[in-house]
Amino acid sequence: MSGKKSENASTNQDQKGIVSIAEAARLMRGRVLGAKGIESVAVPPLSVSPAELQERARAGYDLLLVNPLTMEKQNALFAERNSTKGRLLYNIPNEPFVKEETPPRQWGFFKAIGKNTTNSNYLEQVGILAAIASKESNLSEGLKDAIGYFRQEEPRLDEILQARMYEKFLAELANTGIEPHLVPSGAEQLAHSAALLAEKDERPFRNFYARNRSRSRGFPGRVAGLGVLDEYGAYVLGWDPDGRSQFLGVSSLRRIES
Repeated sequence: MSGKKSENASTNQDQKGIVSIAEAARLMRGRVLGAKGIESVAVPPLSVSPAELQERARAGYDLLLVNPLTMEKQNALFAERNSTKGRLLYNIPNEPFVKEETPPRQWGFFKAIGKNTTNSNYLEQVGILAAIASKESNLSEGLKDAIGYFRQEEPRLDEILQARMYEKFLAELANTGIEPHLVPSGAEQLAHSAALLAEKDERPFRNFYARNRSRSRGFPGRVAGLGVLDEYGAYVLGWDPDGRSQFLGVSSLRRIES
């Protein structure tokens, strides 16, 4: 009888369902960010299993509610609400990447992978995220196919970069789904930084690449480097996807589909 009860409990833990924010916070050891101050009717349901919440907590992820705000708007709101903690952005380039790209309101697991991913270019960092994700047991078929496509093309990355074919390849990555499912946008990365600083008073290692996914005036089809979030704010600088830096790492975002 006890064995059957244990089996049922395990099954319940693995089943995906609607979890309350309070329960998620308990299972994530308090690492739930982004929902503070948002009207409850505007918060999307959190459809995830308790087992996955606990697994992500053990792996060092935060659970983040990304809100539909551009990087520029996040910077302005942060200054209004957290005047004693400095600013988010040191500079605001006149780019759609900063002023127009707006993420959907969505839950996701977020982790700054950090210093172990520096000195890698953008495509190499996508490969790091693909390798991490490929070890997970609950991947969708679409993401499995996308990772398979990247792995197939991975031996050609140097050739793609040297021949300056990366804009076409980046577009293909976006179409397969590997980018939106594994790589956070600049606005999403900034949202994580803002929530950590506002709600946890944390300034973690926060240098990263973020691909410019809009038709930019300054660096079309390229990536941006966002510097350390110190008291002066993170600096936004255009990069090419073949650029490497000892200061630029990578962050992982695993979206939760409602």
